[in-house]
Amino acid sequence: LASLVRLAARRARHRETAEALSTLQSRIDAVARLHEELYRSDGGRIVDLGRYMANLTGHLAEIAPSHVRLQVKADNLAVSSEQAVAVGTLVNEFVQNSFKHAFPDGRHGMVHVTAERGSGDGKVQLTCRDDGVGLPDIALGGQDGLGMQIAAIISAELQGELNIQSSEGEGLTIGIEFVSAAG
Repeated sequence: LASLVRLAARRARHRETAEALSTLQSRIDAVARLHEELYRSDGGRIVDLGRYMANLTGHLAEIAPSHVRLQVKADNLAVSSEQAVAVGTLVNEFVQNSFKHAFPDGRHGMVHVTAERGSGDGKVQLTCRDDGVGLPDIALGGQDGLGMQIAAIISAELQGELNIQSSEGEGLTIGIEFVSAAG
C-alpha cells in the first residue's frame, strides 16, 4: 500500500496532491513499523512503546530537514497495539508538521518527543514539543487544522486528556497522559 501511494505521489501533477499523498504514505509507514515491531517481539497484542518509538523516530530523524534535530526519550513501557498505533500516529503527525511548518526559512530548531511513566500506576505521559514559531492563538482555539483534529481524536481514543500549549514564536507542545491497556 505504501508503495502504491509513493508511486501516486511521484505522478501527482499538483503540489498539494503530492503533499497529501506523502503525508498518507508517512502514516502508512508508521503503522507498518508497528506491525514489524509486533512480529519481532511476538508479544501478542502488547508492544514495548520505547522500542517502537525508537524505530519510528529513527525513520523520522532520517528525513528531518538539515536545520532541524529530533530528540527522543522513550521509556520501555508496555502498551496495547491499539495504543501504540494511536501514539505512533500522533508522533508521526506532530513531527512531520513541525518539520514542515515550525521552522520556516531554514530556521534552526529542535523537536522533542518523550514517552515516560505518568503520574499514576499504569499511566503513560506522551509529550511532543518543538521550539519553532508556534501557533497563533486562533489556531489553538479553533482546532480546525487536520493536525489538531488528529490530536483530539487520538486523545479521545486513548481516553486521555489533551494538553496543548503554544504562542507565536514560542513553539508548540502537545501532551497526553493515558492509562496503559497492557496492565
